[in-house]
Order: sequence, then C-alpha cells, then structure tokens
Amino acid sequence: ARVARSVIFSLLLCCGRTDISFLSNHSTFCIKNRTHKTNLRYLVYGGQANHSVRIPRPTWTSAQVIAEITYILLFEVMGYSSVFLNTDTVLSGPIVNYAAGCLDASDITCPVHNINLPGVHFTLESWNGGQKQVSRLPEQIQPLLVANLDYTLFDGWFIWREIIEAGLSSPQHLFLDYYRSYNASLHQPHVFFDHWTRLFELIPNDVIVRCAEMDADHTSDYYRNAPGYIRFSNDTNVSCSVGDTIWF
Repeated sequence: ARVARSVIFSLLLCCGRTDISFLSNHSTFCIKNRTHKTNLRYLVYGGQANHSVRIPRPTWTSAQVIAEITYILLFEVMGYSSVFLNTDTVLSGPIVNYAAGCLDASDITCPVHNINLPGVHFTLESWNGGQKQVSRLPEQIQPLLVANLDYTLFDGWFIWREIIEAGLSSPQHLFLDYYRSYNASLHQPHVFFDHWTRLFELIPNDVIVRCAEMDADHTSDYYRNAPGYIRFSNDTNVSCSVGDTIWF
C-alpha cells in the first residue's frame, strides 16, 4: 500500500471549473500555395446564415493536435470559414456543454442554453466525462452522437532521453521505464528526477483542485474515490498535505 500511495498524486489541474474561452483563427497557412479564399462557405441553421464552423480547442495536447488538423481541412481544403474556441478546460464535459449551447459550460446542469447558438459545432476528443455529461443534460439539447474514447488507462508519461541515458549509465544500470515499478530497497530511481515539490513551482496555486473538493461529489470527473482506495488497499491514510493539495 505504501508503494501504491507513493505514485498517487491528487495534484490535478481542473481549469474547467471556471472556464475561460476566446475565439481565434490562423494567420498563416499550413498547405503550400494556399491563399485566402474570397468566397468562404458558411453554415446555415436556426434561421440564420453565415455561421463560421466553431472548432473546440481545449488545453490537452492530443485534442489540440486534432483541432489544428480539423481547422486545416475545413478552412484550407474545404473552404469553410472556421474559428477555434480556445478554452482552458482539461475536461471533456465542458466541451459537450458548448456543443449543447450551454451559456455556462462549467455548469453540469446547463440551466440556460441556446442550441441555435452553440459554442462549438462538434466535439473532437471526448472521454468518459463527456459521455457522462451528455446524460446529465436536458433531453431536448442532448447531442445525438458522441464518439467516446474509452480504454483502460493505468498511467502514461514521457521521459527525456538524457534522463534515460543517465539511468542506464549509472552504477545500477537502471532502465527508468522498466515495468513502471521498482524494489525501493534495491533501486533509487527518484534520484534521476526532480523532487515532487518542483510541481508547486510550476503550477499556479489557484488552479489546483483540493482534496476536499475531490471528496465532495462522487459524480465529479475529478472524484478521487478515497473509500474505494481504502477498500482495496486496506490503507486508511488518505489525508492530504501541503495545503490539502497532494496525496501520497
């Protein structure tokens, strides 16, 4: 249980709680020999014409890559007037809310909405939180089709080459991605990485979700399920340190 706790961090960015968004487009072209089209195509719906296609661009990298490719295809190849909706959310739920026309994308109940003026016209990368949010919305504005990314994800990370090489060239010849676990009595992989307190120097304090918030609502996308952890590990120490921000 001690080893399991050592890799469980409750330091979670969740800017989607107070969502900030703005529209933008590209000033340059990706495809060579492309020029600005003089007769752009627009969407027509809700009795109104000339709607630019709104593409969601949240903060996680994979979704941003998909958004950029979508913009290139829609604008440069197909000739549609297109804009990004840049949002600071790290969750799928607010993007679904934008597509449903919710005026407050961070409110899971979506009490005020206008489906004729949605924030975005589709979602591009939606995880389980997005599917869950669809079921919370009023039936009349629920999206009819939501592609959901759902697979077992235990952990994932990127390790710089110089760190890998430092581990391999050490007296222990330590491969730092070896099955993602080590016998702490024999190996000390932590010496090759920054101390965990470095996180607090890099992440703004006001965007860190506190443990008390993660424990408050079991329907939340960032619920940490401490009772479940205790049940499976028999480890009852789920207290958080450093201002209720981190859990070992």
